[in-house]
Amino acid sequence: MKRYLFALLSAILLSSGGSAQQIIRVAAQPGTEPYWTLLTAVYEDLGYKAVITEYPSERALAEVNSGRADAEAGRVVGELEDFPNLVYSSEPIINATLQAWARRGTAISISSPKDLKNYRIGTVRGIKLAELFAVSLSLSTIIAADEESLAKMLDAGRIDIALLTDIFLVSPVYKIGVLVDPDLVTMKAYHVFNKKYAFLIPKWDAVLRAMKADGRYQKLISGH
Repeated sequence: MKRYLFALLSAILLSSGGSAQQIIRVAAQPGTEPYWTLLTAVYEDLGYKAVITEYPSERALAEVNSGRADAEAGRVVGELEDFPNLVYSSEPIINATLQAWARRGTAISISSPKDLKNYRIGTVRGIKLAELFAVSLSLSTIIAADEESLAKMLDAGRIDIALLTDIFLVSPVYKIGVLVDPDLVTMKAYHVFNKKYAFLIPKWDAVLRAMKADGRYQKLISGH
């Protein structure tokens, strides 16, 4: 009798375990919350439950690189050079545009990206699009730990221009700044996986392409 009950209990446990969704841990930069619904929906189609945790920009990549997280919300090509355990998806999740913000009330005007050489530039550690852009123009930049610190530096006059990407739909910089160049450079951003989850990339890409084709993408990606 005991042997029968044990066998029955084991069968129930195995059955319930097989039907449970596998959890995938996703790291995300601050300000990307409007895209989390899309990420969650893609993973649901793949049979995963996405648990999304917000980290500072650089740390989000480090968490995935170490394996403490499994994937990162989205990055442009060129951001992963210092993180050998990370791989990109192939289907872009969004377009990321780098923008220049000045403190309200200042008389700063930019007619071309080269004009930035005349100003003190700040950005947030880990926003690689800004870092890559600065290198391409040989710009010297002041690096802030997070967006709150960047906003304080701009407000205090320690920097003249703050560089942020438009994936940040909410930012403290926007409260004290004015947009002086809305389109410095635009690049496609891709979902990022720890390489142990590289096997998911073809399936991820297929689901995202299907969502773009049937209109679900546009409904799920808030604010875009």
